Amino acid sequence: FVSVGLARDDVLAGWRARALAIGLSGLLLLGLLAGLLLRLWRAETRQAQAMTELSESEARFRVLFEQAGVGVALSDIATGRFMRVNRKFADILGYSPEGILGLDFRSITHPDDLSAHLAGREGLTAGTLTEFALETRFVRKDGSLVWASLTLSLMRIPGQASRHHIAVLEDITDRQAEQVSARLA
Repeated sequence: FVSVGLARDDVLAGWRARALAIGLSGLLLLGLLAGLLLRLWRAETRQAQAMTELSESEARFRVLFEQAGVGVALSDIATGRFMRVNRKFADILGYSPEGILGLDFRSITHPDDLSAHLAGREGLTAGTLTEFALETRFVRKDGSLVWASLTLSLMRIPGQASRHHIAVLEDITDRQAEQVSARLA
């Protein structure tokens, strides 16, 4: 008998080469997958941190807005309606914060002071003024008058058209009464 054959190493050489190539490809793909998962985890961590910082910043803004020593309101430029007010703003005008929302500035401005108020708002909208301030009278919910120092400016957000006014209001009724008393004296 003559026995002819190949050595085991020769027979398995092709298989070993394919197995090595497949193994290296698998390791490479596993490394890429691990890298992508690491990047995804880092991005989610950064996003969670940014959301936490944004939430903390918004909470600080809300506290500042609500606890400010002056009245602050946000109104729509087109309609003049109040979109958001703090407690102090509502208290000066004799309303609850919810009760003043939806009203427009014309309904609370004393009729004799409305033209000055409108002129200032138009100057802001036209861009000829960056802000305006005036001492004016407002009609409180109960019909009484309150003197206030009003400063109005545009809410500017970079890259966007201004859609809101920011009003800062301070009650100066006592000061006005003192001035009237001094003039009478």
